[in-house]
Amino acid sequence: MPTTPEAPPEVAAAQLLNRVALGYILSSALHVALEPGIADRPANGPRSAADLAASCGVTEDGRQVLTSILRRYPAMRGVLFDLEHVVAGAVSLIEAAGVSDRCQRVSGDFFRAVPRGGDAYILKNIIHDWDDDQAIAILKNIGVAFESRTDGRVILLESVIPPGNQPDFGKLLDIEMLLMPGGRERTAEEFASLFDRAGFELTRVVPTESPLSVIEARVT
Repeated sequence: MPTTPEAPPEVAAAQLLNRVALGYILSSALHVALEPGIADRPANGPRSAADLAASCGVTEDGRQVLTSILRRYPAMRGVLFDLEHVVAGAVSLIEAAGVSDRCQRVSGDFFRAVPRGGDAYILKNIIHDWDDDQAIAILKNIGVAFESRTDGRVILLESVIPPGNQPDFGKLLDIEMLLMPGGRERTAEEFASLFDRAGFELTRVVPTESPLSVIEARVT
């Protein structure tokens, strides 16, 4: 059976460095988004983040989202939410990050429901997989999970397509999303509309040095 040839060591090293750098950039931007909310809370207040469809949340290639947050904020607790086989495969990586005592693992389908009680719900490269109706369904389930809270936040890590006709990586990705999963990339205005229809308000978009931006919304 044919196999894919391994990359030369120097190429593999460069690829790893690029992935780790991307993880650092996104991690730093996430801290910018999370820091004010954490600083506003009393020391003994609830602090939690849920990483939804989190197969990218604990990967070994530097894209550690939830584990990075938990290492940065020792008083914070996290929920790793994904399909059952994905959650099962994340155990060793969570343990290696040293946060297993503060990271709950929950399996499920975000089209049905998401774990309740989070202060922030994080989705990395998830919303772009879906059309508007499906994306709104996911966001509405997050709104239900906030229950009566008015300070809950949704944080997306996604490409944001700039206006106009200038070249942009997100526009190429938009074609890929359309052809493969049937989703799409979006402009800031389209994210704002998406959030509004799901019961949220877009509060800010934080660009990073990577192709992804940190997109934050709050419950309305």
